[in-house]
Amino acid sequence: MLKQLSKYTLDITTEKDMHIRVVRSSQATVKVPYITSIEPGPGSSGYVTNVEGVFNRIKHQVEVLRETEEENDAKKKAKNLLKKINRIMSGEESAKLIIEDPTGNSAIISEKAVKGKLVGVKKEEE
Repeated sequence: MLKQLSKYTLDITTEKDMHIRVVRSSQATVKVPYITSIEPGPGSSGYVTNVEGVFNRIKHQVEVLRETEEENDAKKKAKNLLKKINRIMSGEESAKLIIEDPTGNSAIISEKAVKGKLVGVKKEEE
């Protein structure tokens, strides 16, 4: 049986939302609008974590970028992005977490999460 193309959206509004379970398949794209998106690639692997774990992954990538960047403007942007991520993680600022999965194997496990259909993506034939 084929799984449905899926899209989950979660409004992160409190620090408690950091504990919501997230399941990401190796084919899923994770998006946090105005911050970043994590695209699947040939070496992608799926994982089970929580919202905090997703933000820690993003935070780590921004920290690496900040440390390796040579231009001051880019370093400043990375520093400001880290501040924004920390505010979201502490519940001081809200954000959206979106997972789009053409295989339908990903999920955000919470009553707050909104499940929808992923449109505009063709599923590969098996």
